[in-house]
Amino acid sequence: LFLPKYNIGIEYDGVFWHNSKQALEQKKNQIFEKLNIKFIRIREFGLSTTGITNGTEILMEGPASHDTLANCINSLFLYLQSTLGLKLNQVSNTDIKANEKHIRNQYHFSYQENNILNCKKR
Repeated sequence: LFLPKYNIGIEYDGVFWHNSKQALEQKKNQIFEKLNIKFIRIREFGLSTTGITNGTEILMEGPASHDTLANCINSLFLYLQSTLGLKLNQVSNTDIKANEKHIRNQYHFSYQENNILNCKKR
């Protein structure tokens, strides 16, 4: 996800795809740093850090669940508040459960519209 107004890229790294891609992750970190884009990685439980220097990494504290997702979103919101001064409301696992279908449906829209790979096309 790319937020052009704030020059921030956000990526969710799942174990299935990112478990054996450490070299690729390092290269991506370097590209974002060279482009001066802050990069936020949300790393699924079981993945190690990538040593990002131009942003932050948020590590899930356990297997994927409504609780761990809410904790990651709140960590992301706290980071955005501290770096950008945004006011964001915290979420709970109840919020995640109640909006799960909507969240899943929005994923496909956001993936296409705000993909960091599309930022140069605009």
